[in-house]
Amino acid sequence: MRWLLAVARSGGHPLYPLLHLITYTGLLRGEALALRWDNVALEGRYIHIVESAGKTHREGVVVGRTKTGKSVRTADLDPTRVDVLTRHRNRQLSIEGSAPALVFPGLAGKVLRHATILKQIKRLGAKAGMPDITFHSL
Repeated sequence: MRWLLAVARSGGHPLYPLLHLITYTGLLRGEALALRWDNVALEGRYIHIVESAGKTHREGVVVGRTKTGKSVRTADLDPTRVDVLTRHRNRQLSIEGSAPALVFPGLAGKVLRHATILKQIKRLGAKAGMPDITFHSL
């Protein structure tokens, strides 16, 4: 993970904040993809996990409540995670003029597609010397 994150960070890869947060907080992919800035308290150093993104055959990618009540939780953020998220938000603000609702949006502010993430992780993994990496390898 250190190699993969180092490659993503050094290249300024847009997925770096997502990969970093997942690695150090244990968020599931769907939880990270559904995370909204409204549920991030940078000054309080925590995030509320209340939603998850999943793919359905009929509707495509949808965001809804987490699978179980126990999945709804608060995760603490240490200063490094706060710094990564703060930089990510500032980058979004400088590019778009306002922060999108989702912390890690895809095109047009919609949920980032799983296939897009997988393709990018495979590219980063190859650069880091890990050609067979998948999202769940993280």
